[in-house]
Amino acid sequence: MPDFRVTLVERLFEADAGDFRVTATDAEAAARIVLNAVPDSVDSDGIRTTILPDGQEVDLEVEEVVHGEIVAMVHDAGTGVLQGQFGFSLVFSPGREAAAVLARVMDRVLADDGERDTHAACLLLRRYLHEYLNADA
Repeated sequence: MPDFRVTLVERLFEADAGDFRVTATDAEAAARIVLNAVPDSVDSDGIRTTILPDGQEVDLEVEEVVHGEIVAMVHDAGTGVLQGQFGFSLVFSPGREAAAVLARVMDRVLADDGERDTHAACLLLRRYLHEYLNADA
């Protein structure tokens, strides 16, 4: 039987939220306007103040745990290659190679007019994969 290294991971997600009203050409453009305004750091009180070019302002002070999870990350004991993540998680991190393959699959599904019922789901997943692949850019 194979030998595995199983890493038990506990994650806690904290959140705060604030709303902006943005006029833009599409949803992504609206999101980019807001995301580009977010400062890299918080102030001395732990507050991240985001101010849009039009003066709208939101203060985020993360204090509330909104989700907790425990997952098992399983690696081959000999090679260290990740075999999978088990247990429900909000974190989807397939790796750059797998994400690129998945993005190409989504592109093919979206190009097929016979798959109209899957388009909305594919658009969401493709957008997520695009963000994942460009996170370091």
